Amino acid sequence: MHDLPMPAVSPGILLEALWTGGAAWVLALAFAARARASRLLDVPDARKQHAAPVPRVGGIAVAGALLAGALMLFAGGPLAWPWAPYLALAAGAFAIGLADDLGRLQTRDKLAWQVVLSGLAGAVLAWRGDGVGAFGAITFGWLSPLMTALWVFAVLTVVNFIDGIDGITACVVVVMLGIGFGCGAGPGNGTLYLLAAAAVCGTAFWNVTPARVFLGDSGTHLLGFLVATLPMTVRAAPEAVASVPWAYAAAPLMPCVLDVGWGIVSKIRHGVPIHAAHSDHVYQRITKAGTSHLGSAVRYGVLTVIGAALVRWSGDLGFEATVAVAAVVLLLHFGQAAVATRGVPHEFGGAEAPAGRP
Repeated sequence: MHDLPMPAVSPGILLEALWTGGAAWVLALAFAARARASRLLDVPDARKQHAAPVPRVGGIAVAGALLAGALMLFAGGPLAWPWAPYLALAAGAFAIGLADDLGRLQTRDKLAWQVVLSGLAGAVLAWRGDGVGAFGAITFGWLSPLMTALWVFAVLTVVNFIDGIDGITACVVVVMLGIGFGCGAGPGNGTLYLLAAAAVCGTAFWNVTPARVFLGDSGTHLLGFLVATLPMTVRAAPEAVASVPWAYAAAPLMPCVLDVGWGIVSKIRHGVPIHAAHSDHVYQRITKAGTSHLGSAVRYGVLTVIGAALVRWSGDLGFEATVAVAAVVLLLHFGQAAVATRGVPHEFGGAEAPAGRP
């Protein structure tokens, strides 16, 4: 058991983070100028909430800045070789998203590659399952590779689905990456997560409404992989390498998980195929009801922080009280959203719900 420590921020690490964030800021602007020639544009349609084509190059900017930062982090370091499989998997996640951004993947092909990536993650990564506060350790024994693969696939999907309005992915993911840095987890004792958070912040500057850059699937897949691997370490890495306790990795994501679940249930209720595109997530519905993109994004960022805070104080509150408080917070969030969006139509693939459906 352990609580979230306060990260030690040395001047050198801070300077490297500022450099990475600045590089992402510049790269996002530079790639946006070239996006039209490379077909990396998110073209508006009936189910989307932007009025003009927006470059989907934020993920490329994040990856480029993070690569430069990682090269500095690992240059000549003892962790370089053991963590090479981890970095290769991260590159693979980015490549799947980029191929989808370029329109080169059908839905089933994208799903197949995500399954392959998750399976490889189950073979390369080790779930640590550390306990924290009132949440005990979780181990899976011989099922650990399978459960690791399922976890990676699930988190990758959630982060990919949550990127439907300006700024929301940054608000959620930066909190999660900050937790990884605070726990000293992963490559460079948390430094890689800090650099990733800085790169996201640099790119997010251009993602504030009206957005000039979208993360795209390349960004959500890369960041989803980083978030998914918070409670893990590479099997070949030294045992001394820390990981994020599972409750810190799972609890802050619950609002997003429930939001994605709402979207799936809504499709089933309205007789819409599960794989169909839609704009019926709760965060999208409250935006349609009048909340600004930034307001909705910050709302989910705050919920993510609350999830982490409840885990942090769960040792004092106790397990039952922690779950009760979390349930109240989630009920308030989704209850208020249900009331505010009562008159907002359900839209799937650009069309309203079929006639006769509630």
